Amino acid sequence: MMPKYNYFCKVCSKKFVMRHSITEKLKKHPDCAKEDCNIERVPISSRVIKKDKKKSDGDVVKKFIEDTKKEIAEEKKELKKEFKQ
Repeated sequence: MMPKYNYFCKVCSKKFVMRHSITEKLKKHPDCAKEDCNIERVPISSRVIKKDKKKSDGDVVKKFIEDTKKEIAEEKKELKKEFKQ
């Protein structure tokens, strides 16, 4: 599948999207009737994911392990109570 590129035609003031190879250079807006078409490629905005600087991945894993250990200890206590009865 070819990559998708956004363009803007300065002659007819329309935005359009074209799929073509990276090496191909688009020179004319396909819907513009003017012979002397002036187009420019418009950068696609990308999403920026901000990472919480206060918590590292290791901190999240440690917290999960601690919580799981507590849950297991509580579950053991409950099972012992049921077993004794």
